[in-house]
Amino acid sequence: MLEVLKNDENKSYLDFWCKVANSEPCMQHDWELVFSKYTAAVDNPACCVLRELFSAYPDAKVLLTLHPKGTEAWYDSTMDTIYFTEKMWRVKVLEFTTSFGR
Repeated sequence: MLEVLKNDENKSYLDFWCKVANSEPCMQHDWELVFSKYTAAVDNPACCVLRELFSAYPDAKVLLTLHPKGTEAWYDSTMDTIYFTEKMWRVKVLEFTTSFGR
């Protein structure tokens, strides 16, 4: 996600991933636009399109990691780090007033 949001060389990536997020499931995309200079993808947003990436890169290796404290700890961690914004009033305003807030 840092490569999408923080790397100035990848300014077009955010538009690409927004199109992916708003497209029909399993729609074809030109994955080379965002993955050509990389040898691996970790976490979001790539993990959200795992089936599509398997299709585009059939020889790719997948590493499954497990939270050392189990699924409940993973869920709590996810809610505290990724989804915490859903509880913030500022995010609710963005969702309501902008097209990209969703």
